[in-house]
Amino acid sequence: MAAFSNFLDRIKKLWHWYKRVVENSVQIHPATELKDITYWQKQIFSNSVLYSVPVGILSIIPSIVLCFMQGMVFIPVFDLIAMVAICSIYFSKRFSLRKKRAVVALTFICAGMATIILLGSFGIGSIYFMAAAVFISLLYSSRIAYGSIIFNVLIYSGFACVIHFKLFNTPLLKHYDAAMWMANALNFLFLNVTVVLGIRNTMNGLETSIREEARLLEKLKIEIAENQQQHILVKESEEHYKSLFFLSPTPMWIFDPDTSGFLQVNDAAVQAYGYSEKEFLEMTVNELRSDNTVDNIQEILEEVLNTGNLFEETIRHLRKDKELFDVEVKYGSIPFRGKKVLLAIVRDITKQVRYTEAIQRQNANLKKIAYMQSHIIRAPLTRIMGLSDLIQQSMGEDKDKELFYYLDESVQELDTVIRDIVNHSGEIIP
Repeated sequence: MAAFSNFLDRIKKLWHWYKRVVENSVQIHPATELKDITYWQKQIFSNSVLYSVPVGILSIIPSIVLCFMQGMVFIPVFDLIAMVAICSIYFSKRFSLRKKRAVVALTFICAGMATIILLGSFGIGSIYFMAAAVFISLLYSSRIAYGSIIFNVLIYSGFACVIHFKLFNTPLLKHYDAAMWMANALNFLFLNVTVVLGIRNTMNGLETSIREEARLLEKLKIEIAENQQQHILVKESEEHYKSLFFLSPTPMWIFDPDTSGFLQVNDAAVQAYGYSEKEFLEMTVNELRSDNTVDNIQEILEEVLNTGNLFEETIRHLRKDKELFDVEVKYGSIPFRGKKVLLAIVRDITKQVRYTEAIQRQNANLKKIAYMQSHIIRAPLTRIMGLSDLIQQSMGEDKDKELFYYLDESVQELDTVIRDIVNHSGEIIP
């Protein structure tokens, strides 16, 4: 049992070696060669030789013996020469693939003609012609395949002339007359035409399919290359976005417009609000607001999401320690994880708001000062001016004490007003 198993292994190894030799002779390279119609024609030719050579060797041995016993020497000699010629030319590296195929086709044709002439057998010779027609139809173009039909017509017509005019002595003259020969030939030619047309239509369809497949494959490769390039650009864009988002010194976050929940926050937001990233992701954006305008802002954000427009608002936010501070928030829509969401960019404007409030207070103080200067200060000054005129007019040796009293009172009143002006001016915040 072990010996039989070893024998089978040796047979398998020998067969694989023989198969590689046959494929190398046809120059088939499955790993690198483009699998077009030429490739498959090489495969057909290779497989034809692959199986025909060992089968031919096995069949030619009893054929030679039987022919010698019947006294027919030419037939086995011809078969032997044909087999040796085919093997020698096929496995030779000096002949191109085109010449090798031509030799095989001519061998079939010569074998058919020799069989008909020497044996007078229409059937066996026609089988060789049919084999040649099938071989040519599979391995050559439609024009050459249809030419083989015309060639067969000429051959059968030539044999009909030999029979009719008895051009030379052959067993055909005993077995057939011209009419019987033409009847058999027409039936064979009909079968020959049918087989050749069927094979060529199949091969043409196969060639068209292979070309279309190659075209689609090339188109697919281009699309894959474009998609890869697009993927690279998208990836680069995502990297740029991540850099701008996470490394930005401005607080930013992405939130779901449906739930108002945080989806992503950057480090600047964590630093500005005091919440950790985990705490942010468990909150909603409404928890940062210090007013009661949640419903109104929700409607506005839905509009931003639908139209793609930007929206900006100024509001007070709450830090984690409950400290209020003024912010300017800009909203815009962006895609995130396959969904359209909102991006918020926050700017702390507390200093600007405080500065504006200081300016407003300063303006109020300045208005108050202006009023005091135009109404309060002008009145005592006017009186002083009037008293000064009276003093000048009534100046004499005797001075009016009452007049000096009023003058002193007005001066004191003016001093008080000036002190108030100074005090109000000191309250102005630059």
